[in-house]
Amino acid sequence: MLLRQLGASTRLVGAGIHASPHVLRSRAPGCLRQFRIHPQHQPRRPSLQAVSLPRATSRAASTASAFSSFSSSRTTKRLRNFILTTALITTLAGGYILATDTRSSLHTYLVPPLLRLLFPGPAGAEPAHAFGVQTLSRLYSLHIPLHDRSGFLNPFDLSITLFGHPLTSPLGIPAGLDKHADAVDALFAADPGLGVLEVGCVTPKPQPGNPGVRVWRLKGSEGMLNRYGFNSVGSVEVARRLRERVRRFALEHHVSAADVVDGLLPLPGDLQNNGNNKNSDRVVQQPLPASLIPGRLLAVQIGKNATTPADDLPRVVEDYVFCVNTLGPYADLLVVNVSSPNTPGLRTLQSRAPLTQILSAVVDAAERVPRRVKPKVLVKVSPDEDTQAQIADICKAIAASGVSGVIVANTTTRRHGLLGVGVVSAEERVVKEEAGGVSGPTLYPRMKKLVGRYRRELDDMGLRGDGVGVVVVGCGGVRRGDQVVEVMNKGAAGVWLYTGIVYGGVGTLGRVAREVRGVIRGGLAAKAATKVEEQGRIE
Repeated sequence: MLLRQLGASTRLVGAGIHASPHVLRSRAPGCLRQFRIHPQHQPRRPSLQAVSLPRATSRAASTASAFSSFSSSRTTKRLRNFILTTALITTLAGGYILATDTRSSLHTYLVPPLLRLLFPGPAGAEPAHAFGVQTLSRLYSLHIPLHDRSGFLNPFDLSITLFGHPLTSPLGIPAGLDKHADAVDALFAADPGLGVLEVGCVTPKPQPGNPGVRVWRLKGSEGMLNRYGFNSVGSVEVARRLRERVRRFALEHHVSAADVVDGLLPLPGDLQNNGNNKNSDRVVQQPLPASLIPGRLLAVQIGKNATTPADDLPRVVEDYVFCVNTLGPYADLLVVNVSSPNTPGLRTLQSRAPLTQILSAVVDAAERVPRRVKPKVLVKVSPDEDTQAQIADICKAIAASGVSGVIVANTTTRRHGLLGVGVVSAEERVVKEEAGGVSGPTLYPRMKKLVGRYRRELDDMGLRGDGVGVVVVGCGGVRRGDQVVEVMNKGAAGVWLYTGIVYGGVGTLGRVAREVRGVIRGGLAAKAATKVEEQGRIE
């Protein structure tokens, strides 16, 4: 036993493991525990002061230096990643703001030329149009709508009253841009200067319109030539789309769709009642336009089918009345188109007798629309029926039928004076040889004169135009704010523009609205300065 324990201790020492004397004594047999081990026989522990560690010190210093360098590198890398991430987020945010702001020059100088580049030639004009409208609609449905980030215009700057409705602006978009009511909400969101949006033209039954290439860009004069021919998905489908807008609005605001159609909307405080509006004493009802946006109006243009003969007046009347009955509940304004040059025989309906019969039937049908606020009826006329006798006949039909307004004017089939500066031979050939109606800046002088002539004729007949009676709306070739003011000074209650948007981008109306505001303010300032000067002379 003794030898075994001594052997274990010896093995520990031999292995370089120095057991303390206390351990050795504890493991020694009792007969040996009385002996003490002399210090000189105890195994020596290496002294840290006695050991020279030049290599270890160098290695430690190297390790410390490497660690310091690594730590510095990590800090630099983190800082660099933070800066790059911040820059990326800022760039993306700035790009998003720029791309979705209709005031951006991106939408004026890049998008329109890019669409012409992506959809070149005569065959590309119509696909470019469809692509633009669908893109606006899709972005809106994805909750990233294009809009003017300056906010809505001050209603006291450009506000008007039209048919008893307060509007934020006299500006509007005529039919043709959104033919099938695909992008109503997107267009309202995009332009704060938009007071009236007109969709269509809508026909009773679906029809493809004219075949082949049917729209051309006239870039030299920034105009367009089209012969679409009332391509339409039909009044039933357009009514379904407008009804779907009403349904979504009703669900969002916890009211019934019938109340929305009737223009009855609870105040915001009442909407917080979890949609429980059974207590009528708590519901304050406000008039709501069919646009579903206060200060805006939604117009729907209606026309007859191409298969309906123009000389069969009862069938023509039936077409228009069918559209009124189908679309009237979802429109603030109904626009009767009897002036398109692209439907055979349509312009013959502008004669006094047939026009009176059509408009009277439309007004009567509008009065029977199941809606508390009945839609007003307007008629869109041609700029080519410009003799005094023709203007007088149209105004007499308006007076006899009870129509509320006239839109001057549709596209023109006249070719004289329509070629602007810089027109290339290809555009000259299109204007001279292709059938259809021309729109754009070259139509502006004629439109402005016609607005004044219609206003004077209606005034002479005792039909006031103060925004409540029979109004005149100018439409054709407007591109700038000063032109809007000129047309309104001729007697127009509103000014609508379309071709200018094709070349100026989706933010055109906002830009024009700001220009109008600037012209008005400049005029007021000039009048004030003149008044001060006159008072100074008197003193």
